[in-house]
Amino acid sequence: MNKYVRSFNDEREAGDLDFDDIDRNRVKALFYDVIRDRRSVLLGSEAAAVAEAYGISAAPIKLATYPEEAVDLAEELGYPVVLKVASPKIMHKTDVGGVKIALNTADQVRNAFIEIMENVQRYLPNVIPHGIEVSKMMPRVLN
Repeated sequence: MNKYVRSFNDEREAGDLDFDDIDRNRVKALFYDVIRDRRSVLLGSEAAAVAEAYGISAAPIKLATYPEEAVDLAEELGYPVVLKVASPKIMHKTDVGGVKIALNTADQVRNAFIEIMENVQRYLPNVIPHGIEVSKMMPRVLN
C-alpha cells in the first residue's frame, strides 16, 4: 500500500510497481491458520503480521500464551506496554476486563496477564482465548 501511494507521489504508473518484497508465504500461513480455525476475524497480532509482510508500518503486537512469555515480550518491546485478550469471540475487550494499559514492570505484566484471563473466565466461561496480545504503548498524538 505504501508503494502504491508513493507511486502517485513519484508520478509513476501503477503498473510499474514492484511488490517482490512481500512475504507472501507468511501471509498465506497466517490466513491458513485462520481458515483452519474456522475464524472470520484476524487476531490483532495476526493483522499486524500481515501489515508487516506488506511493508506497512504498524505498532508491533506479539501473542503470549502464558504470563512469563508476556513478560519476555514486554521486555523485548520495551515498557510501557498494553495487554489485550486475544480472541475473535471477544470484540469489545474492555467490557470483559480484557485490556490493561501503561504497564511498566514485569510484575505488572505478569499480574495483568493473570487478571485478564480470570476476567474472561468470569464473564465468558465458554470462551477460550488464544492468549494475550502484548504491544508497545504508543505515545498519545494530539490533533
